[in-house]
Amino acid sequence: MRMRRGASLRRCSVGERDGIMQKDDKEKTSRGARVQGAAEAGAKEAVNVNESAALAKDAMDVLVRLQSAAGMLYAREAERIAVKHGVADPRTQRVMQTARGAQDALKALENVRLMQTGEAPIEERLKEQREKAPPPPAKPTPKPKPKPARKAVTFNLRGQVMRADGKPASGVLVRVYDKDVKYDDLLGAALTNRKGEFAVSYRIQDFAENETEADLYFVVVNASDKVLLTEAADVKFDADYTGEVTLMIRGEGEETVS
Repeated sequence: MRMRRGASLRRCSVGERDGIMQKDDKEKTSRGARVQGAAEAGAKEAVNVNESAALAKDAMDVLVRLQSAAGMLYAREAERIAVKHGVADPRTQRVMQTARGAQDALKALENVRLMQTGEAPIEERLKEQREKAPPPPAKPTPKPKPKPARKAVTFNLRGQVMRADGKPASGVLVRVYDKDVKYDDLLGAALTNRKGEFAVSYRIQDFAENETEADLYFVVVNASDKVLLTEAADVKFDADYTGEVTLMIRGEGEETVS
């Protein structure tokens, strides 16, 4: 009896164990099925979300294109009315205001489209680019242009001093000056020969820098340094910078230049 009872107990224990194992397998299968179902549902939902995002992107692209076209039409219409009626005309102002509103709406749509793709609005990107951009190179300080050197020119002045009786004034000293605002420049001096002739040469550097020709005047003195003539003369020089002048002494106190 004891042996049959022990065997029966052992058989019951094996059956219970099999039942427990079968129950565990069913629970595992059920959990696997639930997990697979959830994964499939999530995948379907992700597909739906992606499809919705793609449709939204396509719709936004269409809106941006339409708004851009509308802005261009308003801008062209404003230009046409402005040409016909003038910019100050109320009709032109209304269409211009509408065109500006269309441009503002286009910017807003473009910013929304950028936000959908995760990008920053245009203004923020431009600001970020300006902040990251290196500072512009400093403009070099322009060097003052040197004044062009004046051409080295030598003026050759020949002349003759005559007395009132028509005879040449020999042995007198002729001084040639350039008349300036503050100080007159002595350009040269020469004694007359027996024919009353003299010659003086001077350079362009000998008178003021901003002049191309000197404002000549002459002083003629005798051996006692008495002034016989003081007078200006407009001397014409040829292409070789050679000029001639005739000075006429008419008597004491009546000196002139011809």
